[in-house]
Amino acid sequence: MSMDEKKYLTYGDWKGWTLENWGHFSKKKASEFRKLLGFDPRGLVLLEYGFGGGAFICWARQRGAFVSGVELQDELLRFARGCGFPVFKSIEESFVSEPFDVICAFDVLEHLSLDEIGRFFEFSARSLAAEGILCIKIPNGACPFSLGMQHGDVTHRSTLTKGSVEQVLAQYGLRVASCRPHSAPLPGGFAGLRSALQRLLRHLYRKVAKFMWDLSEDHFYQCIILEIRRGG
Repeated sequence: MSMDEKKYLTYGDWKGWTLENWGHFSKKKASEFRKLLGFDPRGLVLLEYGFGGGAFICWARQRGAFVSGVELQDELLRFARGCGFPVFKSIEESFVSEPFDVICAFDVLEHLSLDEIGRFFEFSARSLAAEGILCIKIPNGACPFSLGMQHGDVTHRSTLTKGSVEQVLAQYGLRVASCRPHSAPLPGGFAGLRSALQRLLRHLYRKVAKFMWDLSEDHFYQCIILEIRRGG
C-alpha cells in the first residue's frame, strides 16, 4: 500500500463521514449547494467526482437530477450503493454512452497530482454534452487567506489558481467561462458574528491591497468556483 493510500485509511473518520450521517444535509447546506452550482440541476445528467460524504449528490437527486458519482474510498462507495447511487472507483469506469450535462468536482482537484488533474480534464472534455458544464471548487492558491485551508490537510497535493487551471484546460479544448467566490454560510451565535467580522476585515484588506499592488479581484477569493465549458 502506498503512502497516499495510507493517508485515506482514516480520512472518512477525520471528516466525520459515517453510515449514519452519510448523505445528510441541512436547509442551510441545501442553500449553499444551490449557490455553489449556480442553477437548478432538475432533469440533468450529473456526475460528481469525489462525492465524499454524499451530501451534494443526495441533494442533487432530491432536486431531480440523474446522478452518479466517483470516489476513491471503498467505504464511501459502499454507503452510496446502499442508497441506490450508481458509483464507481475511477472516472474511466463511470463513462456512459449518454454525455453528462454537468460534471462537478468540489474540493477534490487539490488532492490530485498534475497528471491526475490532466486525466480528469481529458475525461471531462470527452464526456460532457455539447453545452455541458464542468463546475469545480478549489482553495485559491493566489489568496493569502487560503493558506490554512490548503495546507491543513495532508492529502492535498496540488496548489491551484484560476490561471494555473486555465493553463491545463487549454490542452483539452476547455475554458473558464466564469470565476466566482465561494463563502460557506455563516454559523449562528458568536461564531457567526466573528466570521462576519473576519469577512469585513478581509474585504477592507482586499480594497487596500488592490490599490497598492494592482491585483485582480480573484486573487482575494479564499475559495473559487470555476464554471468551465468547451472552448470557442
